[in-house]
Amino acid sequence: MTQIYKDEIARLIQIAPFEIDTDVQLTGRPPTLASSQFLTNKEQGD
Repeated sequence: MTQIYKDEIARLIQIAPFEIDTDVQLTGRPPTLASSQFLTNKEQGD
């Protein structure tokens, strides 16, 4: 079933009216629980 999603995404990229860079690589570390909690509270106005 994963292959179906990959095929659909590839098809959508090909028909998009603008160029999509598929070689994007994310760097850095994922947020820690503490920083995630801070961002959640900040968004809620706490």
